[in-house]
Amino acid sequence: MATQGEGDLPVTRTSERVRTLTEKGNEQYKEHLERHNGVIDTLWKEIETLLFDFDEKSAKLRPKELTGYEKSVLGLHGKFIEASTALSEFLDRTNTEESILEKKTHLDRYSKRRGIVERFIRNLQDRLLDTADSVSQKLESDTKSTKSTRSSLSDVLLRKQIKVEGQRTRLRYLEQEINLVKQKAHLDADLRLLEQQRETAVAEAEVDAIKGMKNLVMG
Repeated sequence: MATQGEGDLPVTRTSERVRTLTEKGNEQYKEHLERHNGVIDTLWKEIETLLFDFDEKSAKLRPKELTGYEKSVLGLHGKFIEASTALSEFLDRTNTEESILEKKTHLDRYSKRRGIVERFIRNLQDRLLDTADSVSQKLESDTKSTKSTRSSLSDVLLRKQIKVEGQRTRLRYLEQEINLVKQKAHLDADLRLLEQQRETAVAEAEVDAIKGMKNLVMG
């Protein structure tokens, strides 16, 4: 048993007996048919306008704008299906030779228009999917790049820390060396002073000894 797909127009079973309308009934039929077709044609022109507008701007459209076109076309297409269904049901109820032929023409035109919209939506969704995939890949690449950058920064920071620590160590040794040099300088000065004091003391002792010997000789 065949199933009715999304967007398919309902099939209404009619009696085998084809009706014949009176002149007044035929006038009413024409009026209703014109009204139904008017609604459908208006909706289709709006859909066409969107499709042509999209075609002109397609290369420059951003993802949000693509989504906007998708939403607008789907909204109009939904109304188009409702209007087409209403016309199909009206023609089934009328069930005249003219309405049967009109329904065949209507279904052929509807099928073609439906195919146009479905291809457009499918291609648009594929483009959005490709765009989303590109964004995802770029995000993955940026994440790897960020991780790589962070890793590089960590390496640089580690090298800097090692260098700073080495400089601190050299500074401590330099301070100790300077302190030792200062101590040695003070020690050398003290030694020179002590040597000078010793030499002075020896000289003074010699002078005193000579004076003592002189006094003994003169006495």
